[in-house]
Amino acid sequence: MNVLLVDPPYRTSYPPVGLLKIGRFHRERGDAVSFVRGMSPRAAGKFWDRIYTASLFTFQWNTVVRTLRFYGGSVGDPRRDLFAGGPLATLLGRELGEAVPCRPVPGIVDSAEKIGLDGGDIDSLLPDYSLLPSTKSYPVLEHAWIASATRGCSGKCAFCSVREVDPRCVEYIPLKDQIDNCRRSLGERDAMVLLDNNVAMSPFLEKIAGNLASEGFARGRGKTADFSQGFEPALFAGPEGNRRADILAMLPLDPIRIAWDFPGELDIYEQAVTAFAKRGFSSFSTPLLYGFSDRPEDMYLRLLRITELERELGINIQAEPMGYLAPFRKRRPSPGERARTWDCSEGEACRFEELLKKFRTGKKGDVEGFSALFGKGPEDFRERLRRRE
Repeated sequence: MNVLLVDPPYRTSYPPVGLLKIGRFHRERGDAVSFVRGMSPRAAGKFWDRIYTASLFTFQWNTVVRTLRFYGGSVGDPRRDLFAGGPLATLLGRELGEAVPCRPVPGIVDSAEKIGLDGGDIDSLLPDYSLLPSTKSYPVLEHAWIASATRGCSGKCAFCSVREVDPRCVEYIPLKDQIDNCRRSLGERDAMVLLDNNVAMSPFLEKIAGNLASEGFARGRGKTADFSQGFEPALFAGPEGNRRADILAMLPLDPIRIAWDFPGELDIYEQAVTAFAKRGFSSFSTPLLYGFSDRPEDMYLRLLRITELERELGINIQAEPMGYLAPFRKRRPSPGERARTWDCSEGEACRFEELLKKFRTGKKGDVEGFSALFGKGPEDFRERLRRRE
């Protein structure tokens, strides 16, 4: 069987791990497997017994549909042999199958039966990085190994679709085999990026930290580790929160990622940041959800408090405001649509983006500079947003 793996040409730093697991599955069956990134006329000019495509966010709908159409004539029957998997295919599988002839595969491929073959749990296989013609298409692989210590999330955040994409909650996955696989395929690296959704919630957090430390990713050894998703600040409140912070302080985390999804989380956010600052960490990143249940004035107060914490604690916090995207949207919202969800005008939404770019390049902990840019209070901030209208 001749098999082609296709990663659509959307922007991403990470390789399609699921596709690479399917590639290993087919290679172990004795099939010939090739991999391409984007739309390759050379690959499309050949006949393939099966083609598998990946997908990420639903707003990348047009790119995924174009890719599927491009390869539709390269298989015998696209509704049988052209597979579409990943989050987009999970959330919008029926609509995808109606828009372009293909075979959507929703959810995790935890059984070969999901792709019409005999075999076991494909998701439990190690990704075959040797299928990649080059790591240059995926910047994270140029400097880091990637792995997962958990899967899914037991949280029920109204703005998140993780539970729909992967309803399982796997609280512990051994890291040694994943790291050995990266070492064999990619060579030595001084950085580790973990793709977990909510690792701090795992009751096996101490065991996970111990696994990383035993593989050389402990503080003081010249390496770094990065849990790529923001920690929930509530997990670091009280005695149990201090215990979690002590465990994670064993690791060379850079940065410490702590989410601040709602304005009302001010106290627990401060507690979480302070807990890690007291343990000697100075590099932080904070995703800031907006446009879900907040107003522009709330963003002003959050950015101001982040700037004040930088000065008070002597740390750097990279604030990353992230506009809410409904899970089933097929494109990014326009400025006008963004404005309506944020209780402001289109001009105000655009002006905020302009100010945000300046804020990101400004001096850390500069409260006076913050006030000069955003205003001396929420009302002044709102007035500055209106000035371009």
